[in-house]
Order: sequence, then C-alpha cells, then structure tokens
Amino acid sequence: MKLTRPDQFKEALVRFSIQERRELKLVRNTQKEVRAKCVRTSCPFQIYASEETESKAFLVKTYNPEHTCMVTFKNRRVTTKWLAKNYLCKYKSLARMRLVDLQSLMRTDLRLAMSLTKVKRAVFQANLILEGEVKEEFTLLWDYLEEIRRSNVGSTAVMKVERPLPESLPMFQRLYINFDCLKKGLLHGCRRVIGLDGCFLKGNVKGEILAAVGRDGNNQMFPVAWALVDTERRETWDWFIQLLADDLGLNLGQDGLLSLINKR
Repeated sequence: MKLTRPDQFKEALVRFSIQERRELKLVRNTQKEVRAKCVRTSCPFQIYASEETESKAFLVKTYNPEHTCMVTFKNRRVTTKWLAKNYLCKYKSLARMRLVDLQSLMRTDLRLAMSLTKVKRAVFQANLILEGEVKEEFTLLWDYLEEIRRSNVGSTAVMKVERPLPESLPMFQRLYINFDCLKKGLLHGCRRVIGLDGCFLKGNVKGEILAAVGRDGNNQMFPVAWALVDTERRETWDWFIQLLADDLGLNLGQDGLLSLINKR
C-alpha cells in the first residue's frame, strides 16, 4: 500500500480500528515512520509504515493482521477533532440537531460508546472549523463584487469595512447590492411603490438583511436591492436608503430621506 504522507496512514488506521472494533496505539510516530500495535500487550497485531528513500512514498512494510483480543466499544483514536472533521457535513446540514440526537447518530455509525461531553466538545471543534471557513469566504467578497460590476454593467455593489486598529486587517461591516436589471425593471415595469423591511440572519454569521421590494404588474413581489448589515438601526437604514435613492434617481433630499425612514 502506497501513501503520500503519514497523516493519510494514521487516518486509515483510525478507520481500520473502527471497522475492526479494536483499539490501536502508536508506539512510534514520526514524519518518517509510524508503527501501531493493539493496546492489549498480549495481542500480536502490528502494522508498520515508513517513507521510501527514492520515491518519498509512505509504504506499509510490516503487517500482522492477527488479533487475539476481544472487540471493544471504546477507541481513544476517535478524538473530538476527528469527530468534528468527519461529521462536519452532517452537522452543517442538521444544525438544529440536539446533542443527544447527534450522540445517538455517532453511536450508530461508529458502534462505539460516546459520552455526551465528548459530543459537546466535538461540536465546539466543528464550530471552530466552520468559523475558519467563513473567514476564508469573506476574503472572496471583493472578487465577488468586482465580478458583479464586470458582468452586470450598471449594477451597484458596495461594501463597507472597518479597522479596529490602524495596523489590523479590514473587517466586514456592511454590504449593498442592486443589479442593473432589477433597477430597470422597477423603473419601467413596476408600480411606483417600494416596500422596505429587515430580518435576522441565523447560523454562524449573525446580522440582518435589509431589503427593498417593489410590486410588478401582476401585483407580485419584485426584488430591487438588499443589504447585509450588523444590526438594524437608524444609521444602517439611512445608509441603505441613501444608496437606494441614488441608484433609482429619486432625488429625495434630506427631508424626503428622513420621511421615508420614519415611514418605514
């Protein structure tokens, strides 16, 4: 069996130990070689892999599959980080799942004893991974807005950031998007009515989405523009409506803008 790095070998060992329902321990663990044995000292099972000098591939060179020990319902190789990594997709799709339900799912899948405390720590690790993914996605927002302006000429895409300290990296604060086709559709095919509302965002990223909606000829809702803000307050509504008024050429002026915010 050829592998590219020792991490792959150790991951395969964990899955193998779960499948065989035996607990293994690493008696040697370096970047060049890994040796694993059964936790029972009397059991002859062992497996050894090391890096080949020429190809730099990680090869399994010694393997004794014989087990003389009994199966176990405990496995210390199944750590909270391993659970978080391997159950992350299920956790994301079933974000509202209770801890006891997630515990039952893990017990059924792995056929291992799983304490509620360990499941709770695994959920904490999963949230840390998701937080890292979200931060990486936020770094793509500049490219996303630039692509909107390039592929939808006439569209408005504005993002406001803040710097807590002059030397710190910019942090997301607000985002406003208005596609040119929606702008033209409102001005040429909809009633002269604009509805404004906001709603909470749920999930790992909190905040609010502010939306402007029109009415088309069939009296159906017609999306116009939307913004993502940290909280719904006078300042964020002022910012959103001012951008919307500039986009649509409403020429409200300060008095008209204040009146529109108050009516909202």
